[in-house]
Amino acid sequence: MKILLLVLLLTGLPASADSNEASTRCSLRSFQAEYRVSAAVFVGEVVKMNESEGKKYFVFKVKKFWKGVRSEHVKVFVRENARFQSPFEEGKTFLVFAKKDDDGVLRDGRCSHSAEIDGTSSTLKDDLEKLGKGKTCIDLAVKGDEVEKSS
Repeated sequence: MKILLLVLLLTGLPASADSNEASTRCSLRSFQAEYRVSAAVFVGEVVKMNESEGKKYFVFKVKKFWKGVRSEHVKVFVRENARFQSPFEEGKTFLVFAKKDDDGVLRDGRCSHSAEIDGTSSTLKDDLEKLGKGKTCIDLAVKGDEVEKSS
């Protein structure tokens, strides 16, 4: 038993399930890095949750946006697993930082700055201040694609 424990300590493998907790955590990117890697950044209310072909997605009604929004409704996919359960719930409003997958769909997941507007996120207030005023979907209707290009 002592040899096994020594091997585990030397290889860095967890000796118990409790010590594995640290490996399931992630570190958040800086605001600048999160904004840069996000294809869409917006505040929206979840109006629908659905699953299609084993993939869960949420439809948001956009209230304001800073990047990557071309219509009033945006679909964001999530990959849930034992370490990540999406915080999105119908009727609640979120600041969303969504990345674009290789297949072109927007996706959010673990270690994102996405947060419920009325929640307790430690980064939410700071992120909203850094984002500034934002644009509304009325801007899309009035200016068309010019809004997207000015982001």
